[in-house]
Amino acid sequence: MNSETLEAARQAARLGQRPAWHDLARCTETDPEIFFPEKGESVRSAKRVCAGCEVRAECLQDALDRGERFGVWGGLSERERRVLASQPSPVRCCPFHGLAMSGGPALWHCPAGRAGHRVTVTDLETAAQAGRDAA
Repeated sequence: MNSETLEAARQAARLGQRPAWHDLARCTETDPEIFFPEKGESVRSAKRVCAGCEVRAECLQDALDRGERFGVWGGLSERERRVLASQPSPVRCCPFHGLAMSGGPALWHCPAGRAGHRVTVTDLETAAQAGRDAA
């Protein structure tokens, strides 16, 4: 990562311009340099950190929403996010309420209840597997 991008990220963090989920992210305990490797360097170490993170879907969706062009976010590299963002997002229904959800492709929002709730890709995959097992 170039020093200008790294300094901008550090300055934003100092100013408190972080999403609410950021405090739960595993990357806050890790050197940010691994998430912004130089061209040709491996992203494996960054992806290992992301793999065990409880807010991975939120991170990925935030990067997609912002059109983040650099680094590893939500466990995906720049190229992987570009591919994901270029694919049409199908209409998803909440596996719990059956209502059409907004958002995607990594994190959807169900309108059920007063505040609604979030549904991750993992939730959808788990519901789909449960449906296949029941059949």
